[in-house]
Order: sequence, then C-alpha cells, then structure tokens
Amino acid sequence: MAMINLKSRLAAAGALALCMLSGGVLARGSEETINFLPRNEDMRTIYKDYPSGSPKKLRELSCDAGEALFNEYITCNDCVNNIKAKCPDCCLILNRQRREIRCSPDYDDRYRCCQMPFVDQGCPELNSPAPPEADWDVICASENSIASENHYQNRGCASLEPDGECRWDGENWLCEESNLRPNFRGCRCRTLEGGQSWCPAGATSENNECGERCNLSHYYITEPYFSPNCPRHGSCYRYAPTPAFASCINKCHDYADAWDTCNNRLRCCERSVCSELETPGYENCDLSACEERVNNTLCDSYTSGDCARLMAEYSACLAGGFQAGACSNCFREIDSSFNYRFVAKSGESMVIIWQMSTRPYDITDPENPSEVSNSGTYFFTKIAVFETSVDGAETAKIHESMVHQKSLEAAFSIFCATEIPSGVLKTGRSYVVKLYYFLPQLTDMEVEVEVNSMSLIIVRTRQ
Repeated sequence: MAMINLKSRLAAAGALALCMLSGGVLARGSEETINFLPRNEDMRTIYKDYPSGSPKKLRELSCDAGEALFNEYITCNDCVNNIKAKCPDCCLILNRQRREIRCSPDYDDRYRCCQMPFVDQGCPELNSPAPPEADWDVICASENSIASENHYQNRGCASLEPDGECRWDGENWLCEESNLRPNFRGCRCRTLEGGQSWCPAGATSENNECGERCNLSHYYITEPYFSPNCPRHGSCYRYAPTPAFASCINKCHDYADAWDTCNNRLRCCERSVCSELETPGYENCDLSACEERVNNTLCDSYTSGDCARLMAEYSACLAGGFQAGACSNCFREIDSSFNYRFVAKSGESMVIIWQMSTRPYDITDPENPSEVSNSGTYFFTKIAVFETSVDGAETAKIHESMVHQKSLEAAFSIFCATEIPSGVLKTGRSYVVKLYYFLPQLTDMEVEVEVNSMSLIIVRTRQ
C-alpha cells in the first residue's frame, strides 16, 4: 500500500508541473534503478557534473519574437520598482501644464537659493554662541517667521564697531584712539571652484555677491571730538564708517539674510512634501529618480499590475508545445551530450524532473566579470521529448513542459517537474528527452550563466 501511495504522489507532482527552488542536487548516478519498487515503477537518473574551473557557460540568446515584450517588461519593472519607488507621485507636479519636482527652482523661483556664504570650518563665529536647535514648526508658521527666524549667516559679516575702548552715544562710536581696526573684520566667503558666481542667473536677490572680506585700507573716518560722552569724559575720536566699508557690510548682511530666508523657505517646502505618507518629507524623493520621472512620461502610467501582465504575456510567448508560443523557437539545447533515450513500454506514463546548479555573471567587461546581483532578467528552462527513428534522428516533438523561470539575482538552483500522461508514448517506439534554456538579451548588461551540474530524474510508471 505504501508503494501505491508513493506512485500517486509522484504522478500528482508531475500533473501539477511542480517547479520549486532547491539548494541540492541528487546523488550522482547513471541509469540507477530503485530495485525495491514494484516492477511497474522505474527511476532513472542522468547526471552531469562539469569540472571545477570549466563550467558550462550559457550566453544570451537573440529572440525577435519576444524582445519587444521583454524590453517593455524591463522598462515597466524599472519604473515601478526603481524610479517610482524612489520618487513617488507626491514628489512631483504632474499635469498637462507642468511636470516639475516640488521645491525645485523650476517649480518655484523662490526656491532658487544662492550659495551659502559662510561655512563652520572657515567661520567659527557662526557657532559662537551656539544657535538653538531650529524649531521648524515655528519657522514654517508664516512668511514673516521664515524671514526672521533661524538667521545666523550674518554672524560672518564684518562689524562696524571699532576694536578699542569705545562708547556708542546713539549716533557715533567714540573711542580713545584713532585709526582703529574693526572689532571683527568678518569671515572670508566660501571658495567656489571654477570661478562660479555666488548666485545663479535668475535669482531674486538683488545683492547676490558675497565677495571677499571687507578688506579696505581705510575703514573709518575719524576726527578729534570733545564731549562728555567720550570714554573719559573729555576729548576722544569720533568714528564713522567710510561709505565703501558701510556698503560692504550692508551687502554682506543682505546676502546672508537672503540666503537664510531662502533656505528656511526651501526646508519648509520639503517638510510638507508627501505629507500623506507614514514618514512624510522630502526624504522620500530621490532627486535623480525624480529628474528621470520628469523626463520619462511613459513611467507615469505603469503599475505593478502592468508589469505582471507583461511578464505573463512574455511567459505565454515562451510557452511552446501544444500552446504554440511565438517565442518557443528561441530556446537552445543546453548540452547536446546530455539527454535520456528510451523505448516506451505499454501503458507507460512518465514524470521528468530537471535539476541544475548555476551562477550568473555580468561579463560586460570580459576582463573583470562579476557576479550578478540585480540583473532585472530571467533564466528560462524547459524539457522537450521527441520521438526518434531507428538511427536516433528526431522525427516529432510529442511533449513540451511548462517553462520554468528564475530571476537572476545570485547563485541559484533549479528543481522542476513535468508529466507525460498515459497514452502519449507509443509502445515500442524510441524517444529522447532534452533540456533547453533561454536567456534574454539586455541592452545595458551582458549576462552569462555558468552551469556547475545538472541532472534528469525520470520516473516511469506502467498502468
């Protein structure tokens, strides 16, 4: 009774054309027979192991019939799983009038910020004293708070206060000495490579030059002065900044404030992007992916359902045999010396299992091949059974399996089965079982699959 159950399970597995992944390969053996099964049950194993360092190498195959379908699937898959995944709709303005990335200068000129004038490394005064942590809820509350809160770049600008014993009388600096330097001469602006201007063309700021430090030969106009407001209540010197020095400092403050305002406005915009997502904000938007989406209108319409449909259509094209798939002829035999020949017995059905151990490589640079991690393509295999003449020549295809597909992500194994039902094989006639593959061509990568070992397991059952 146990043998009958085993027979039923094997037949059922074949009828479902069960295809699954398997890490192992059956033990080596040629034409082995399981002697303890009843006489109407035979199992044969054909095995081929390629020597270490000399694997069987399978290259991409050209297939005009399915190339358009496959390339559209690759485009769809890239759009859905890469471009749209990194740049969802909420990152963009997408309508007939506009296609822009939110918070970008193209979206609104107010986000075209000039270059930041000072950086911490070259201007310690920016963090002395340390500014409080930015409260973006307060900053983003209104345009007024955007223009006034979180403004610290102007700390890098020069000071109008002279460096000495001085007193401010409400109108002038009164100092004990003449010809004093400014108390703080300002930080040097950031150095840009290639002579770039500080503010791109089209910026809204009028004072768009940071310039060098206000390094003038004369900072102030000084004159003797007599007043009880002098530091020692007598004679002193009255200081007034020269027009050039005052203009230099004013331009620096204007530029720094314009940058702080623009930066605040930009950050507030980015905080509001994708507010409907679980984790809102611009961090959901990869700018390179968004730029690709803006320039690729085809990507907008693709969904994961479209990709599944395209792959189903492609798989149907690859399905051969009695389904007469248009891409069936794209397959090639893996190894002409690897097959199973037999003579059918009366009332015989058969389950054929094929098993492979493989590893894909990117050989775009033949001198430096690398293991494939994410090729975006598939490796397809199938079994075909032919009736043969007395001299071994194929005369007719009598069975073709479903197509097994495996995504090329890393080293993988294949374990798949097909059934030839009773009544297909003709008693006393000769047949051969062969194993085929198809590897689509890619436009941006050349792929090769190395086969380390493969086997055919044939379970023959007589009713």
